Amino acid sequence: MTAELRRTASQKDIAQFFRLSLRIGIVDTAAAERWVDSTVEKEPTVVFPFTELAGASHLPVSRVDELLGQVSGSSDPNLPGRLAVALLRRRVLEGSLALESAIKHVVEISFSGPLTDEERSRADWLQEHLWLAMHEGYGSPKRVRLEIQEFLENYAEFDKQIPETV
Repeated sequence: MTAELRRTASQKDIAQFFRLSLRIGIVDTAAAERWVDSTVEKEPTVVFPFTELAGASHLPVSRVDELLGQVSGSSDPNLPGRLAVALLRRRVLEGSLALESAIKHVVEISFSGPLTDEERSRADWLQEHLWLAMHEGYGSPKRVRLEIQEFLENYAEFDKQIPETV
């Protein structure tokens, strides 16, 4: 995945990252608003949908999602999902999210498409094996948790592209 870091996240990538993160509940609309505010400060003119997103913290999540979906520009199909997984990793490291929840969220992200088939398969496998180890006695929950941590570490390099406003 290192070669893919050469591409800096576009506004569209970041908007898609916020959509995913809002949908799975790891950011709130205030975080999206802070990103919009920081983006607007750098631009000579403000255009739609940023004009509407400037008050994102006062809008319903569904409206913010809709507006973020209207941010124009090019986007890497996998980068927004990888940024969201990197944020999940960050939340696990800071202790605000359990590994079990993190892998569940990775699978949710993969359902919307922004991860490769290989990433999706690995996340599904980890979630299934964790459940089997915890509920059916097949394998060691400790070992599967370690594998989830290792999986999340693959996304550490994307952490630096997450907006500072998160």
